[in-house]
Amino acid sequence: MRKMLLLILVAPLCMFGQDFITITESEYAGFTETAVPAYKAEIIRVGKKEYMDSWAKFLTSRSDAKIVRTDDNITIEKAVLKNIRTNPMNIYMHFEDMENGTRVFFAFEDTVSGFIRPDDSKYGVALKGLILDRSREVFMEVKKGDLAAEEKHLKKLEDELDDVKDDQDK
Repeated sequence: MRKMLLLILVAPLCMFGQDFITITESEYAGFTETAVPAYKAEIIRVGKKEYMDSWAKFLTSRSDAKIVRTDDNITIEKAVLKNIRTNPMNIYMHFEDMENGTRVFFAFEDTVSGFIRPDDSKYGVALKGLILDRSREVFMEVKKGDLAAEEKHLKKLEDELDDVKDDQDK
């Protein structure tokens, strides 16, 4: 039953080319004094706090580096994401609320050669894939939470219906 409800909630979103997540090349001026190459990700139906919490947890599990978090930003210096590269890099994220979701700017800085461009042939595709994969996981986590809330509400309604039926039988 639970899997069926999850399928009903998520299937319509998947049928439309994953419109719930978009990732584009961008620039962002909030990380340094000048605009730097960045990825802009937009994910609908996911709040900023959930998205930030998930990224912080993910980065903490993947790196020993210290994460600095503010209300809108996450910064991690000298992180090593072994599945992408063995050299350390700095990761900058800026989160913004949208009307129906969250927008995030991601910038990755090689500690030797500078900011990694999204069109970089060696790392650009892998970093975009990382952002997309994490965004999908966050989206699914949120939808599972929504499903649990719906199931709880449904159980409450079923209990109320049983109470009404019991009262009618008396």
